[in-house]
Amino acid sequence: MYEFDFFIAGFNNKTSKSNETIRTSLSNFIQFELGYDILNSERFSLYPYAGLSLRNSTLKYNKSGQDNASFTNITNMRTDENSLTTNSSRL
Repeated sequence: MYEFDFFIAGFNNKTSKSNETIRTSLSNFIQFELGYDILNSERFSLYPYAGLSLRNSTLKYNKSGQDNASFTNITNMRTDENSLTTNSSRL
């Protein structure tokens, strides 16, 4: 048994809660998987797979900050502002 996918994607999946946001996206290019029925039974099938694909995924986290009314200079005008972006590519 084999499976071939040319392109699979999920763009801009987003969830939010109060002032926090998480966004994800993924893509899978040219995925090929090959499996073999090792039991060869009519009642039960077991297909171990081996495959190869090029995958790319992105995760973004953002927490909006708040204005600091008692700031002393430009570096502490906003407080509690956090963000993180990570990208992963795998073969």
